[in-house]
Amino acid sequence: MFFFKKKDNENDEIKMLTKKAKKGDGKAQWELACAYFYAKGVKKDLDKAKEWAEKAYDSGIRDAGLLLEDIEIDGDEDLW
Repeated sequence: MFFFKKKDNENDEIKMLTKKAKKGDGKAQWELACAYFYAKGVKKDLDKAKEWAEKAYDSGIRDAGLLLEDIEIDGDEDLW
């Protein structure tokens, strides 16, 4: 998983990851999914986390499947 070097750079790093992810970079898709799930550099957004995790999984990042399970569990907790 990624770690931002400085809080000031989070926005720039998210922009860079998004650009790469949109071009089909599986690792960038995975990192964006994690960013949205864990609220690192962006506001927590389970829908975006799921979207990017699915794309990462389809790109061959198998760990994204575990994140998808966590997203489902976290989303179900919001219903209670």
